[in-house]
Amino acid sequence: MQDHSSVRSQEHEGHEISGHARITHLLLRALTIPLILLIVILGTLLWATQHLTGSVQEVDRTDRVIGETEDVLRFATAMETGLRGYLLTGRAEYRESYISADRGIDSEISDVRQLLSDGVAEQRLQTIATALTEWRKYARRSIQLRAGGEEFTSYDANPDAQHLMNTIRGGCQQLIAMQESLHEERVQRSALATKVVTVSCILLFFAFLVVITSFTIRQVRSLDRVFQDSHEARLAAEESAQRLRHAYEAGKMWSCQIDVETGRIRRSNESMRMEWDADLLEEDLSAWYERVHPEDRERMRELMSAVLAGRPGYEASFRVRSKDGSYRWIYSRGSWVKHPDGKAVVSGVAMDFTEEKSKEESLRRMAQLLDLAYEPILVRDVDDRIVYWNSGATRLYEWTSQEATGKGSHDLLRTEFPQDRAKVLAEFKENGHWEGELVHRAKSGESRVVASHWILRQGKDGWPDTILETSFDLTERKRSEQTLIRSEKLASVGRMAATIAHEINNPLAAAMNAMFLATLDRSLSAEARHNLDVAEHELERVAHIAKQTLGFYKETGKPVSLRLPELVDGLLDLYGPKLRNKSIRVERKYDIDTTVVGIEGELRQVLSNLISNSIDALPEHGTLEVRMSGPVHLHGQRGMLQLTIADTGMGVEAKDLKHIFEPFFTTKDTIGTGLGLWVTRELINKHEGLIRVRSRVGEGTVFTVWLPLERRHTDRMVARAC
Repeated sequence: MQDHSSVRSQEHEGHEISGHARITHLLLRALTIPLILLIVILGTLLWATQHLTGSVQEVDRTDRVIGETEDVLRFATAMETGLRGYLLTGRAEYRESYISADRGIDSEISDVRQLLSDGVAEQRLQTIATALTEWRKYARRSIQLRAGGEEFTSYDANPDAQHLMNTIRGGCQQLIAMQESLHEERVQRSALATKVVTVSCILLFFAFLVVITSFTIRQVRSLDRVFQDSHEARLAAEESAQRLRHAYEAGKMWSCQIDVETGRIRRSNESMRMEWDADLLEEDLSAWYERVHPEDRERMRELMSAVLAGRPGYEASFRVRSKDGSYRWIYSRGSWVKHPDGKAVVSGVAMDFTEEKSKEESLRRMAQLLDLAYEPILVRDVDDRIVYWNSGATRLYEWTSQEATGKGSHDLLRTEFPQDRAKVLAEFKENGHWEGELVHRAKSGESRVVASHWILRQGKDGWPDTILETSFDLTERKRSEQTLIRSEKLASVGRMAATIAHEINNPLAAAMNAMFLATLDRSLSAEARHNLDVAEHELERVAHIAKQTLGFYKETGKPVSLRLPELVDGLLDLYGPKLRNKSIRVERKYDIDTTVVGIEGELRQVLSNLISNSIDALPEHGTLEVRMSGPVHLHGQRGMLQLTIADTGMGVEAKDLKHIFEPFFTTKDTIGTGLGLWVTRELINKHEGLIRVRSRVGEGTVFTVWLPLERRHTDRMVARAC
């Protein structure tokens, strides 16, 4: 076992080792830094030497350019003298002089070009070379004419040749002047560099002396501080050991060591709180295994065997029997350590957390009870992160506890507050509790209306640490309330509609009688008579709708066989002005020659609503398509007529499409009542038919209606109608 004296001993040894390490470090610095400074000085000298060498080479290059350019000028002069002499006298020695100079001048120009590094000088040399080429052409042509005895122009009488030679001579002289100026500049620069390097070397040398002196003084002072620190470290180690002992006592902890070779355990005195016998401060692993709880014994035996075999560390929780026979929960962790003397031990700490484990078990049982609650219960920290999520929350919101834990509750549930969120949170922080209705979003995206109650809990330090949130699902109750309100609205509309229908019945009858009398006038034209027939037909339809409303769908008409194409064509003719005003193209395709059984006024109302909605949705130059086919069989049922009304209008958004057949729902803002499609679906259901809709924003909407060709319950429909 490692008692506190051994702990202090090890700490003293550690501080001594640390002091030796610092001394070694200081000595290494005392050698390394001067060496680095010497390397810097040598590097500076090497750089200065290279720089001076480069300056000398630049001066030498300038001298060579001047010399080579003077040779070019000399060869050019020799060529001119040779040509002039040969043309005047015809003597061969002048010609040979020309040829010799002509052979040497090219190599001199090439040498100058290789030495030049300035763009202006290279351009000047190129001008010389170009003028030389032209001058040569003249010279060779004149020599050929002179040698052949033909007439030629003397050199002195040819101003172009003389101009070219003057260009060559002037270019050489300018190039020489430029290089002489550059030569002077480079000589001055080299002299300046020599002075700078000399002064730099002197300054570096003195700096080296200053740094070495200062560094040596600092190192001596550092060594003195090391010895002082070693003394202070001993005192600090003793104080640290005292604090460690208090920490062990406060945390119900103790230290332990296992000798790798012998397998013997040694514990510190603090372990006596386990109510062990004094001789248990040191025991063999085999005896310790016998006191480990049977359920944990094999696991700990395997773990300790692995650690003693070289595993770098361990961490475990287990139960050990104390003196009174009860088992205590122990948490221990340690690592494999090799001392400087070569001895290997497993050194670690242990802690008794039996009371904490008991509290944890109590909390776990409480959490299980909360998890049995049907209503959502969750616990949040003050940063709104979820730390507990019961099964009731999973049932309502569809997220599992693993998915929800650690997430921000309001972000996860996309909470909609009854007022500004900041005000709600401020009220909650001020009062310590809050209750009200919230709208949450489940994992599937569906809304959940809940009555929520928050309570703020304070920790032991008096600061808020957790928030308990309980909720009650109000979603179904809210839906029932909305359904009740909607039913009342429908009943009110029905009563109002019945009143209006009753009031317009008499004027309608009078109008229909007047229309009948007007048709008896034989002086009417065919067009006027046709218009009266249409008006009479539509008035009959109005009267039929009034009767429907007045009797609250106790239809007085009888089901008859109807040809839907004729009804559709009649309605399209009726809506002809609206179609023409918007330049709407109508496409019709009737692939059916049979009839359906139904009440004409109601089916006309269905078709009118669908066609009118499509016309309203269509832009100018849009397309309205009406198709009929049959018989078709849906899911093995009897034959049905399929009617499709499609438009290329603006389309309906997906969020609105699922409400499109609900009463009072409209996408036409103030011009729609929200009853047209609801009435349409009710009438189709009455005729034992089906209606479906599909739409895509920006492309259009398609309504499809199926009506049975054979009615199984015609008598029932008649009964409803009567």
